Amino acid sequence: SDLCRQALDLHRQVGDRLGEARAHNEIAILAEQQGRLAEALGHAQLALTLYRQEGHEQGLAKMLNGVGWIHAQLGDYEQTLAFCEQALGMYRGAGDPLNEAATWDSMGFALLHLGRLDEAISCLRTALSIIHGLRMGYYETTMLVHLGDAYHAAGEADLARQTWQEALDILEGLNHSDASQVRARLHGDVPPGIAAAQAESALGGRLREDHAVGA
Repeated sequence: SDLCRQALDLHRQVGDRLGEARAHNEIAILAEQQGRLAEALGHAQLALTLYRQEGHEQGLAKMLNGVGWIHAQLGDYEQTLAFCEQALGMYRGAGDPLNEAATWDSMGFALLHLGRLDEAISCLRTALSIIHGLRMGYYETTMLVHLGDAYHAAGEADLARQTWQEALDILEGLNHSDASQVRARLHGDVPPGIAAAQAESALGGRLREDHAVGA
C-alpha cells in the first residue's frame, strides 16, 4: 500500500494521469481485500474519473465494473447494476473477455442478492461460458460459487451442490484456501445472504402476483 501511494505521488508530480489512475486502482484493490470498503470505493471512483477524462475506454470499462463490485460488497446492489451495465456496453466486441466475464459475474451477484434469481442465473451462466474458454481456474471458481448460491436460493438443491462441487474440485487442485468456504456450503452452512435472497425472491413473486390480481 505504501509503495502504491508513493507511485501515486510520483505520477501526480510528473502529470501522468493514466499512471495516477492505475495507482488509485491498485490502492482500491488492496483496500477492498483488507475490508476497507469506503476507502476502496473512493480510490476506485477517482481512477474511474481519471480514465474518463483521459478517454481511456479500456480503463474506464474496468473501473465501472470495479466500482460496481465495491458497491455490491457494500450491499448497494442497484448501484452495482447501474455501473456494470455501463461497463458491459463498452466490453461487447472490445476483445476483453476476462473483464467482460467479471462484469457479468458482478451483475449476477447483485441480482442474486436482490432476489431476481432467474436473471442472476442467466448472468452467471453467461460469465461462466466466457471464462471457461480462458482456462483461468480461480476466476471460474468464484463464478461457480455464485451460480451455486443462486441455484440454492432458487430451490435447486441438486444443481447447487453439483456447481459447488465443481468449484471445490478446482480449488482443491489449486490447493487454495477458499476451498474451505465451498466445503462449508456443501455441508449445509450457506451464508445468511443467500437465505435472504431466497426470501426476497419469494416476496417479489408475491408482490407481482398481488399486482396482477389488482390490475
